[in-house]
Amino acid sequence: MKLDEIGKELSKLANFEVEVYIKRGELIFAAKEYFSSATEWLSWSKNYLGTGKASHYKYVTLYKCFNNGTFGKEMKILSTQVLYSLSKDEILRNKARVALNAGVKVDDFWVKNNQS
Repeated sequence: MKLDEIGKELSKLANFEVEVYIKRGELIFAAKEYFSSATEWLSWSKNYLGTGKASHYKYVTLYKCFNNGTFGKEMKILSTQVLYSLSKDEILRNKARVALNAGVKVDDFWVKNNQS
């Protein structure tokens, strides 16, 4: 396999990973209505995903942030950690979109240097 092919395959996987991450958030959020407390909801989520409270809320946060069509195609190449950081700040998220469209690498370092 050539390096270019490896890079393309990794990009496909990154897109898939982000879509799955957001879909998990959507499903976890949809399940919330079936529980009378956050504790029950978290416990149910842990049984199905095997993750703790922090991961549970990261899924939901990313879903809430990026489910309304503002999730640009260019954002799917970012790691879920970077996306989670961007989900907390709409201005930073928009700066990241502009930077990505200009060919700038957006990573944890970029996020730290561009936060207000």
